[in-house]
Amino acid sequence: MSRARLFMALTAVVVAVLGLATLVWATLAAVRPARVEPYLAVATEANALVLTVPAVLFGCALLVLAALVPTGRPAARSALVWVASTGTALVLWLCLVHYTAVHPTGYDVWLVRPWIGAVATPVTLLALVATAVCARLPVTRRAPAAPVGDTTATVAPAPLRRAVGWIVAGSVAGIGAFALAVALDSTVTVDPLYVMMYVVIGGAPLLAGAVWASVTAGLARSGRLMFAHLARAGAAILLAGLWFALVQDAEAAVIAVGRYADARPIPLAVGVGLLLAGAAAIAATVTGLAGLADPRTERYVRDTEARENNPWAAWEHRPAPSPLTVVVAEESTWTS
Repeated sequence: MSRARLFMALTAVVVAVLGLATLVWATLAAVRPARVEPYLAVATEANALVLTVPAVLFGCALLVLAALVPTGRPAARSALVWVASTGTALVLWLCLVHYTAVHPTGYDVWLVRPWIGAVATPVTLLALVATAVCARLPVTRRAPAAPVGDTTATVAPAPLRRAVGWIVAGSVAGIGAFALAVALDSTVTVDPLYVMMYVVIGGAPLLAGAVWASVTAGLARSGRLMFAHLARAGAAILLAGLWFALVQDAEAAVIAVGRYADARPIPLAVGVGLLLAGAAAIAATVTGLAGLADPRTERYVRDTEARENNPWAAWEHRPAPSPLTVVVAEESTWTS
């Protein structure tokens, strides 16, 4: 990556984190004017915490990955691209939570000026897109970026083999945590319409992305370029769903600490465990995506595709024949 693109990517990360911080600050600022009424204050504080927890986790992930990119690690750059691009889904959902907090249902009042969220959200989205574009390494340069030794290998490299396990683990942890968080959240289960909304918006992308990415990542180990591309697309859908699920996991954790007055209590260990499981699922999926985009995976897939499409490739890459050794027999001196 050139220094100019690196500088632009890191600058975009800083802008995105500042945009997230502005959204969090504006939501927390709504707690003070909401204290004029006890019920409104409790609901606003709970919504502010639900927004703050995933926003802080997302911002920390961006900063950590951005700090690792200058070290030259391809996995860090790939992870930053996927986190920034799929994190746009999280930012849109956080914007909805923000306006739910600053303009509570049943109250004709704005607790915070509405233009703050209207400015911070698009700025954050544009900064995330700029981060993904600037940090992305073109495919034409990705394959030769790092030599991988024998390019005629017929066994999938370690990053590609491990990617399947990471994606499956992330799928199981993320779907399990999300399903349990929805089932334990009485503010959702009280209305079948809410349950249907969460199933459609959150459950469908999680299930579709999990099955899509797991199956195609396994098939990509055969060296098929099409399956490698499909695995990345499916894992990206899965990761976007996991960001949405993280908000619900955070809500379960907020209920567990007793911040929602109208919700049935959730054991503290369960609520915190669901949040940690959702964060671990995101980390596992990002690791799997980094393995799918690893230069060794790219080289293996493209070389395998080239060999299968070229019938002469096996002949061209055949091992060199062993040199012929001629041994001259000595003349016999035996006489009868």
